[in-house]
Amino acid sequence: MQRWAADDREIVLADGVRVTGTKPADRKIHAGDALVADGDRYLLPWNPKDPEKLYHYNARGGQSTWTVPFGGPLHLYKLTDQGRVDLGEVPVVDGEVTLNAEAGVAYVLYPGAAPRRATRSTARAPRCVTPASTTATCARGRCTASPARRRSGATRAASTRPSSPAPGTR
Repeated sequence: MQRWAADDREIVLADGVRVTGTKPADRKIHAGDALVADGDRYLLPWNPKDPEKLYHYNARGGQSTWTVPFGGPLHLYKLTDQGRVDLGEVPVVDGEVTLNAEAGVAYVLYPGAAPRRATRSTARAPRCVTPASTTATCARGRCTASPARRRSGATRAASTRPSSPAPGTR
């Protein structure tokens, strides 16, 4: 923090970032001259020094206009629990983009197509220990299991005590 105004209305941070507002609903964050957060909606760069993508969120949904560091159209993707959903291009006009967001949905914008996602053949195979004490490796939709290694001295001793019948079965 470089400066906090005496009236608590502005905080100046490093790299030209300033925060105004005294409540979350009226809080605004600027990066240089660009507004990047306004109350419960924002358009933030993934990396402010090299903004290769931007994240957008609007809790209430609706239309908002933002200054962007890119020229030309941006590619918009909706973020879901299943990954990105391609929504197509949005135009940049006079250095600004206007977005129509669904309430509570996150989006990512790229200056061009997003990088390809890893596929099953390029992703690392997950390893897990199953409840049956086996180690499984899953690749290309198939899982192979191998017995888990036991530590020396970790073998179970057989019970020499006779088992007792379940209650009410005599």
